[in-house]
Amino acid sequence: MVKDEAARHFGARHVILSTNHPTLRHKILTGGESLEARRRRYNDHVRDVATLTGVTLCDVEHSFAHLDPRELAEMLHPYPDHLHLSPRGHQLYASAIQPHIERAVADIAAR
Repeated sequence: MVKDEAARHFGARHVILSTNHPTLRHKILTGGESLEARRRRYNDHVRDVATLTGVTLCDVEHSFAHLDPRELAEMLHPYPDHLHLSPRGHQLYASAIQPHIERAVADIAAR
């Protein structure tokens, strides 16, 4: 049983998948690629799964795409972290996912 099928089997009416936000981690890791390259590859898989299963996709990466590196740095904890969201980053993330949650809640409430 696929995970979204299992979730629906046990009563989930909506499944929302989200991509991960960009980081400023570009250093090549021991596996031969950067965290950013891995994150982008992971996000591509999330998009594929959402398409294949018909679940809702919240493309958080897309919501951050307009930011230049300086603006992105303001959305992340300062160096050496450059991975986890700052308070401003959490606000942007919340604005990306909130409409999806509101639609799901409204749909459930209407039933």
